[in-house]
Amino acid sequence: MAPRLTDYDVLPDAGRSLKEPTFNTAKDSKEGTTLIEDLKETFDNLDKFCLKLNPTKCSFGVPAGELLGFLVSARGIEANPEKIQAIVTMRKPTKLKEIQQLTGRVAALSRFVARLGEKALPFYALIKQGEKFQWNEEADRAFENLKRTISTPPILVAPKEKEPLLLYIAATPQVVSTALVVEREEEGKLHGVQRPVYFISETNGQVEKANGIICNGIKKRMLGPLEKARHTWPEELPSVLWSIRTTPNTAMQEMPFFMVHGAKAVLPIEIEHDSPRVTEYDEETSRRALEDDVDALDEARDEVLSRVAKYQ
Repeated sequence: MAPRLTDYDVLPDAGRSLKEPTFNTAKDSKEGTTLIEDLKETFDNLDKFCLKLNPTKCSFGVPAGELLGFLVSARGIEANPEKIQAIVTMRKPTKLKEIQQLTGRVAALSRFVARLGEKALPFYALIKQGEKFQWNEEADRAFENLKRTISTPPILVAPKEKEPLLLYIAATPQVVSTALVVEREEEGKLHGVQRPVYFISETNGQVEKANGIICNGIKKRMLGPLEKARHTWPEELPSVLWSIRTTPNTAMQEMPFFMVHGAKAVLPIEIEHDSPRVTEYDEETSRRALEDDVDALDEARDEVLSRVAKYQ
Protein backbone atom coordinates (compact mmCIF):
# COMPACT_ATOMS: atom_id res chain seq x y z
CA MET A 1 0.00 0.00 0.00
CA ALA A 2 2.88 2.38 0.74
CA PRO A 3 4.24 2.58 -2.84
CA ARG A 4 0.75 3.23 -4.19
CA LEU A 5 0.19 5.98 -1.62
CA THR A 6 3.52 7.53 -2.55
CA ASP A 7 2.79 7.44 -6.26
CA TYR A 8 -0.65 9.00 -6.28
CA ASP A 9 -1.14 11.01 -3.11
CA VAL A 10 2.07 12.16 -1.47
CA LEU A 11 4.07 13.09 -4.56
CA PRO A 12 1.74 14.55 -7.19
CA ASP A 13 4.71 16.33 -8.78
CA ALA A 14 6.58 13.08 -9.50
CA GLY A 15 6.36 13.49 -13.25
CA ARG A 16 7.67 17.07 -13.13
CA SER A 17 10.55 17.21 -10.68
CA LEU A 18 10.96 13.85 -8.96
CA LYS A 19 12.83 10.71 -9.84
CA GLU A 20 11.25 8.09 -7.63
CA PRO A 21 12.39 4.45 -7.46
CA THR A 22 10.08 2.95 -4.79
CA PHE A 23 11.09 4.48 -1.41
CA ASN A 24 14.37 6.14 -2.47
CA THR A 25 13.62 9.51 -4.04
CA ALA A 26 15.92 11.88 -5.91
CA LYS A 27 14.61 15.42 -6.27
CA ASP A 28 15.85 17.76 -8.98
CA SER A 29 14.57 20.84 -10.78
CA LYS A 30 14.73 21.74 -14.42
CA GLU A 31 15.68 25.28 -13.38
CA GLY A 32 17.83 26.15 -10.37
CA THR A 33 15.57 29.06 -9.45
CA THR A 34 12.62 26.72 -8.76
CA LEU A 35 14.46 24.25 -6.51
CA ILE A 36 13.30 25.82 -3.20
CA GLU A 37 9.73 26.06 -4.46
CA ASP A 38 9.75 22.42 -5.59
CA LEU A 39 11.19 21.24 -2.26
CA LYS A 40 8.56 23.20 -0.32
CA GLU A 41 5.79 21.57 -2.35
CA THR A 42 7.22 18.11 -1.68
CA PHE A 43 7.60 18.68 2.07
CA ASP A 44 4.08 20.08 2.28
CA ASN A 45 2.79 16.88 0.70
CA LEU A 46 4.84 14.71 3.08
CA ASP A 47 3.56 16.69 6.08
CA LYS A 48 -0.01 16.38 4.83
CA PHE A 49 0.17 12.58 5.03
CA CYS A 50 2.32 12.50 8.21
CA LEU A 51 5.31 10.88 6.51
CA LYS A 52 8.89 11.47 7.67
CA LEU A 53 12.18 11.13 5.84
CA ASN A 54 15.18 9.18 7.08
CA PRO A 55 17.71 11.84 8.24
CA THR A 56 20.66 9.53 7.58
CA LYS A 57 19.69 9.33 3.91
CA CYS A 58 18.83 13.00 3.31
CA SER A 59 21.27 15.23 1.43
CA PHE A 60 20.63 18.75 0.14
CA GLY A 61 22.55 20.84 -2.35
CA VAL A 62 25.08 18.13 -3.22
CA PRO A 63 26.57 17.94 -6.74
CA ALA A 64 26.64 14.13 -6.61
CA GLY A 65 25.59 11.27 -4.36
CA GLU A 66 24.82 7.58 -4.09
CA LEU A 67 21.32 6.34 -4.93
CA LEU A 68 20.36 2.64 -5.06
CA GLY A 69 24.03 1.68 -5.25
CA PHE A 70 24.82 4.01 -8.19
CA LEU A 71 26.63 7.35 -8.30
CA VAL A 72 24.27 10.07 -9.55
CA SER A 73 25.64 13.44 -10.66
CA ALA A 74 25.02 16.17 -13.21
CA ARG A 75 26.87 14.06 -15.78
CA GLY A 76 24.54 11.08 -15.38
CA ILE A 77 24.40 7.67 -13.69
CA GLU A 78 27.73 5.94 -12.99
CA ALA A 79 28.68 2.60 -11.50
CA ASN A 80 29.92 2.62 -7.91
CA PRO A 81 33.54 1.31 -7.80
CA GLU A 82 32.79 -0.43 -4.49
CA LYS A 83 30.08 -2.51 -6.18
CA ILE A 84 32.26 -4.00 -8.91
CA GLN A 85 34.91 -5.73 -6.80
CA ALA A 86 33.24 -9.10 -7.44
CA ILE A 87 33.82 -8.58 -11.16
CA VAL A 88 37.43 -7.47 -10.73
CA THR A 89 38.28 -10.50 -8.57
CA MET A 90 36.32 -13.00 -10.69
CA ARG A 91 38.43 -16.09 -11.42
CA LYS A 92 38.68 -17.92 -14.71
CA PRO A 93 36.24 -20.78 -15.32
CA THR A 94 37.81 -24.23 -14.98
CA LYS A 95 34.80 -26.43 -15.75
CA LEU A 96 32.36 -26.64 -18.62
CA LYS A 97 29.49 -25.77 -16.30
CA GLU A 98 31.29 -22.59 -15.17
CA ILE A 99 31.74 -21.51 -18.80
CA GLN A 100 28.03 -22.11 -19.42
CA GLN A 101 27.21 -19.99 -16.38
CA LEU A 102 29.49 -17.23 -17.68
CA THR A 103 27.91 -17.18 -21.15
CA GLY A 104 24.45 -17.14 -19.57
CA ARG A 105 25.33 -14.06 -17.55
CA VAL A 106 26.83 -12.40 -20.61
CA ALA A 107 23.61 -13.07 -22.51
CA ALA A 108 21.62 -11.38 -19.74
CA LEU A 109 23.95 -8.35 -19.69
CA SER A 110 24.11 -8.00 -23.48
CA ARG A 111 20.81 -6.12 -23.31
CA PHE A 112 22.57 -3.27 -21.50
CA VAL A 113 26.11 -3.35 -22.97
CA ALA A 114 26.53 -2.99 -26.73
CA ARG A 115 28.51 -5.72 -28.54
CA LEU A 116 29.00 -7.70 -25.34
CA GLY A 117 27.98 -10.94 -27.05
CA GLU A 118 30.80 -10.49 -29.55
CA LYS A 119 33.33 -10.43 -26.71
CA ALA A 120 32.05 -13.82 -25.50
CA LEU A 121 32.48 -15.67 -28.80
CA PRO A 122 35.66 -17.51 -27.63
CA PHE A 123 33.67 -18.94 -24.69
CA TYR A 124 31.01 -20.36 -27.00
CA ALA A 125 33.79 -22.04 -28.98
CA LEU A 126 35.01 -23.71 -25.78
CA ILE A 127 31.50 -24.96 -24.98
CA LYS A 128 31.42 -26.78 -28.32
CA GLN A 129 34.53 -28.74 -27.24
CA GLY A 130 32.59 -30.32 -24.37
CA GLU A 131 34.06 -31.52 -21.07
CA LYS A 132 37.56 -31.85 -22.56
CA PHE A 133 37.87 -28.17 -23.49
CA GLN A 134 41.27 -26.49 -23.38
CA TRP A 135 41.48 -22.95 -22.01
CA ASN A 136 43.61 -21.02 -24.53
CA GLU A 137 45.17 -17.58 -24.89
CA GLU A 138 42.26 -16.28 -26.96
CA ALA A 139 39.81 -17.20 -24.21
CA ASP A 140 42.13 -15.67 -21.61
CA ARG A 141 42.27 -12.36 -23.49
CA ALA A 142 38.50 -12.41 -23.99
CA PHE A 143 37.97 -13.06 -20.27
CA GLU A 144 40.17 -10.14 -19.19
CA ASN A 145 38.57 -7.89 -21.81
CA LEU A 146 35.12 -8.91 -20.58
CA LYS A 147 36.00 -8.08 -16.97
CA ARG A 148 37.43 -4.72 -18.03
CA THR A 149 34.33 -3.88 -20.09
CA ILE A 150 31.83 -4.79 -17.36
CA SER A 151 33.79 -3.12 -14.55
CA THR A 152 34.09 0.20 -16.45
CA PRO A 153 30.59 0.80 -17.83
CA PRO A 154 29.80 4.08 -19.62
CA ILE A 155 27.99 6.96 -17.93
CA LEU A 156 24.26 6.85 -18.71
CA VAL A 157 22.26 10.03 -19.29
CA ALA A 158 18.57 10.78 -19.69
CA PRO A 159 17.36 12.20 -23.02
CA LYS A 160 16.12 15.79 -23.21
CA GLU A 161 13.19 17.11 -25.18
CA LYS A 162 14.04 17.89 -28.85
CA GLU A 163 17.65 16.77 -28.33
CA PRO A 164 19.21 15.05 -31.39
CA LEU A 165 19.90 11.34 -30.87
CA LEU A 166 22.63 9.37 -32.61
CA LEU A 167 22.06 5.71 -33.49
CA TYR A 168 25.11 3.50 -33.99
CA ILE A 169 24.77 0.08 -35.61
CA ALA A 170 27.62 -2.45 -35.59
CA ALA A 171 27.40 -5.77 -37.42
CA THR A 172 29.71 -8.78 -37.64
CA PRO A 173 29.10 -12.24 -39.12
CA GLN A 174 28.03 -13.39 -35.63
CA VAL A 175 26.50 -10.37 -33.84
CA VAL A 176 24.43 -7.26 -34.61
CA SER A 177 24.39 -4.51 -31.95
CA THR A 178 22.97 -1.00 -31.64
CA ALA A 179 23.62 1.95 -29.34
CA LEU A 180 21.61 5.14 -28.82
CA VAL A 181 23.74 8.12 -27.70
CA VAL A 182 23.64 11.90 -27.34
CA GLU A 183 26.47 14.39 -27.76
CA ARG A 184 26.75 17.13 -25.13
CA GLU A 185 29.21 19.76 -23.97
CA GLU A 186 30.78 18.96 -20.59
CA GLU A 187 32.91 21.11 -18.33
CA GLY A 188 36.61 20.51 -18.82
CA LYS A 189 36.13 18.86 -22.22
CA LEU A 190 37.35 20.59 -25.39
CA HIS A 191 34.95 18.73 -27.67
CA GLY A 192 31.46 17.33 -27.20
CA VAL A 193 31.20 14.06 -25.27
CA GLN A 194 28.95 11.23 -26.41
CA ARG A 195 26.98 9.43 -23.70
CA PRO A 196 24.64 6.43 -24.06
CA VAL A 197 20.99 7.18 -23.38
CA TYR A 198 18.97 5.43 -20.68
CA PHE A 199 15.21 5.45 -21.10
CA ILE A 200 12.09 3.35 -20.52
CA SER A 201 9.52 3.34 -23.30
CA GLU A 202 6.01 4.50 -22.43
CA THR A 203 4.67 1.44 -24.27
CA ASN A 204 5.23 -1.55 -22.00
CA GLY A 205 5.92 -4.31 -24.50
CA GLN A 206 6.10 -7.11 -21.92
CA VAL A 207 2.72 -6.22 -20.43
CA GLU A 208 1.12 -5.93 -23.87
CA LYS A 209 2.52 -9.32 -24.83
CA ALA A 210 1.27 -10.94 -21.62
CA ASN A 211 -2.18 -9.42 -22.08
CA GLY A 212 -2.21 -10.69 -25.66
CA ILE A 213 -1.59 -14.25 -24.44
CA ILE A 214 -4.45 -13.94 -21.94
CA CYS A 215 -6.82 -12.58 -24.60
CA ASN A 216 -5.95 -15.42 -26.98
CA GLY A 217 -6.66 -17.96 -24.24
CA ILE A 218 -10.07 -16.41 -23.55
CA LYS A 219 -10.95 -16.28 -27.26
CA LYS A 220 -10.22 -19.99 -27.70
CA ARG A 221 -12.60 -20.86 -24.89
CA MET A 222 -15.33 -18.59 -26.25
CA LEU A 223 -15.25 -19.94 -29.81
CA GLY A 224 -17.13 -23.06 -28.71
CA PRO A 225 -20.24 -23.17 -26.53
CA LEU A 226 -19.64 -19.63 -25.32
CA GLU A 227 -19.95 -18.13 -28.80
CA LYS A 228 -23.45 -16.91 -28.04
CA ALA A 229 -22.56 -15.58 -24.59
CA ARG A 230 -19.57 -13.28 -25.01
CA HIS A 231 -20.34 -11.46 -21.76
CA THR A 232 -19.26 -14.56 -19.80
CA TRP A 233 -15.54 -13.98 -20.43
CA PRO A 234 -14.88 -12.95 -16.75
CA GLU A 235 -15.87 -16.47 -15.71
CA GLU A 236 -13.19 -17.93 -17.98
CA LEU A 237 -10.43 -15.52 -16.93
CA PRO A 238 -9.33 -17.37 -13.72
CA SER A 239 -8.87 -20.68 -15.54
CA VAL A 240 -6.90 -18.99 -18.34
CA LEU A 241 -4.62 -17.27 -15.82
CA TRP A 242 -4.13 -20.55 -13.97
CA SER A 243 -3.04 -22.31 -17.18
CA ILE A 244 -0.58 -19.53 -18.01
CA ARG A 245 0.94 -19.48 -14.51
CA THR A 246 1.42 -23.26 -14.43
CA THR A 247 2.87 -23.62 -17.94
CA PRO A 248 6.69 -23.66 -18.22
CA ASN A 249 8.14 -20.72 -20.13
CA THR A 250 9.51 -21.58 -23.58
CA ALA A 251 12.94 -20.05 -22.96
CA MET A 252 13.43 -20.87 -19.24
CA GLN A 253 11.58 -24.21 -19.12
CA GLU A 254 10.25 -23.12 -15.72
CA MET A 255 6.96 -21.69 -14.44
CA PRO A 256 6.86 -17.86 -14.12
CA PHE A 257 6.60 -17.94 -10.31
CA PHE A 258 9.72 -20.09 -9.95
CA MET A 259 12.23 -17.36 -10.85
CA VAL A 260 10.35 -14.71 -8.85
CA HIS A 261 10.16 -16.48 -5.50
CA GLY A 262 12.87 -19.12 -5.83
CA ALA A 263 10.27 -21.85 -5.25
CA LYS A 264 7.00 -22.80 -6.88
CA ALA A 265 4.20 -20.73 -5.34
CA VAL A 266 1.08 -22.22 -3.76
CA LEU A 267 -1.83 -21.72 -6.12
CA PRO A 268 -5.07 -20.20 -4.77
CA ILE A 269 -6.99 -23.33 -5.78
CA GLU A 270 -4.77 -25.39 -3.43
CA ILE A 271 -5.78 -23.25 -0.48
CA GLU A 272 -9.48 -23.17 -1.27
CA HIS A 273 -9.75 -26.93 -1.89
CA ASP A 274 -7.16 -28.41 0.48
CA SER A 275 -4.71 -30.30 -1.71
CA PRO A 276 -2.32 -32.97 -0.35
CA ARG A 277 0.39 -30.33 -0.44
CA VAL A 278 -1.59 -28.26 2.07
CA THR A 279 -3.03 -31.01 4.26
CA GLU A 280 0.32 -32.83 4.61
CA TYR A 281 2.22 -29.66 5.48
CA ASP A 282 4.90 -30.07 8.16
CA GLU A 283 6.81 -27.02 9.35
CA GLU A 284 10.12 -28.79 10.03
CA THR A 285 10.06 -30.59 6.69
CA SER A 286 9.16 -27.33 4.97
CA ARG A 287 12.05 -25.53 6.67
CA ARG A 288 14.57 -28.13 5.49
CA ALA A 289 13.11 -28.02 1.99
CA LEU A 290 13.43 -24.24 1.91
CA GLU A 291 17.07 -24.47 2.98
CA ASP A 292 17.69 -26.95 0.18
CA ASP A 293 15.94 -24.62 -2.25
CA VAL A 294 18.18 -21.73 -1.21
CA ASP A 295 21.28 -23.87 -1.75
CA ALA A 296 20.08 -24.90 -5.20
CA LEU A 297 18.68 -21.51 -6.22
CA ASP A 298 21.89 -20.09 -7.70
CA GLU A 299 22.42 -23.25 -9.70
CA ALA A 300 18.83 -23.19 -10.96
CA ARG A 301 19.12 -19.56 -12.03
CA ASP A 302 22.39 -20.23 -13.84
CA GLU A 303 20.74 -23.11 -15.68
CA VAL A 304 17.87 -20.82 -16.69
CA LEU A 305 20.31 -18.20 -18.00
CA SER A 306 22.05 -20.90 -20.06
CA ARG A 307 18.71 -22.02 -21.51
CA VAL A 308 17.82 -18.43 -22.40
CA ALA A 309 21.21 -17.99 -24.10
CA LYS A 310 20.71 -21.16 -26.15
CA TYR A 311 17.13 -20.14 -26.98
CA GLN A 312 18.31 -16.79 -28.34
